[in-house]
Amino acid sequence: MIAVDQLSVTLGARQVLEDVSFNAPRGVVTGLLGPNGAGKTTALRALLGLVPEARGHVLLGGVDIRSQAAAERARQMAYLPQGGVVHWPVDVETLVTLGRHPHRTSLGRLTAEDRAAIKRAMAETDVLHLRDRPVTQLSGGERMRALLARALATEARVLLADEPVAALDPLHVLSVMTLFERLAAEGRTVVVVLHDLALAARFCRHLVLLDNGRVAASGKPADVLTPKHLAAVYGVRLVGDLGAAQFDFAIPPE
Repeated sequence: MIAVDQLSVTLGARQVLEDVSFNAPRGVVTGLLGPNGAGKTTALRALLGLVPEARGHVLLGGVDIRSQAAAERARQMAYLPQGGVVHWPVDVETLVTLGRHPHRTSLGRLTAEDRAAIKRAMAETDVLHLRDRPVTQLSGGERMRALLARALATEARVLLADEPVAALDPLHVLSVMTLFERLAAEGRTVVVVLHDLALAARFCRHLVLLDNGRVAASGKPADVLTPKHLAAVYGVRLVGDLGAAQFDFAIPPE
């Protein structure tokens, strides 16, 4: 489990996160929600120890991540940043192979275990047929799936993904979210930043709602995605049943 305790981040003159505390349980998908600028990406990067300005504690299995060497963190925590930017025209398989770097020997040779993990990650994200294509020639959705494959190839016990389905078509959105569910069911800790509240309600068993750098609510979807929280944080009104397959939002009258 990831336990975040009193996490605060100030970047320049702006307080991005202030006294943020929450848990991300093992075995379920945790959705990190909030409007634009709420601090979701900063929180995710702080979980990885990538924000030097962070104050507070992030515990992984009861151990503060800042007490671990960077190489050990890289083996335990895989990260998919938002945006899907790749600057070099490497082929997809080479990109996915980078996910095995934390496990490589000093000789740098791929083992049979490495090759199996790479192939499995590409199959799970439906990019095996793209293995020889330059990443720079892929569509945005294909590139995001290739980057997700790189993260999965690490086979870390923690997966942190920042808006992983933003560029995907409906089939691959459902495929990726179902994959996250399966990874969590296998015992991993999965934290996903989402803007689609319907997806969050369907696939996440635990939610953390951020607003202006603070935790507005956390817990089960039914306890977080309430009319009160949606109105206060997003300025919208829930129309329909949260438990239904689809629900809409309406802007409340002024």
